[in-house]
Amino acid sequence: YYKKLIVDYLRKWGKGKKKDFMDLLFSKLPDVLDDKQKESKVRNLLSSLKAASVIETDSGNNRRANWILVRKI
Repeated sequence: YYKKLIVDYLRKWGKGKKKDFMDLLFSKLPDVLDDKQKESKVRNLLSSLKAASVIETDSGNNRRANWILVRKI
C-alpha cells in the first residue's frame, strides 16, 4: 500500500525528495510507531523500491537527490 502511494506520487509529480515522502506517509503510518520508526519505515520503503529497480535517485549526492521513477509496476 505504501509503496503504491510512493509510485503514484512519482507518476503525478515526476520526482520527489525524501521529505516529500515523509510528509505523504507520516499520517498514514500506524500511530503505534514513533517518529524515528516512521522515518526508518519510509527509508526502508524507498530502499526496497530502489532494490527492485522501480525508483532511483537522480544524483550521487543523497542529501540533494530526488527520487525518480525508473519503470512502472
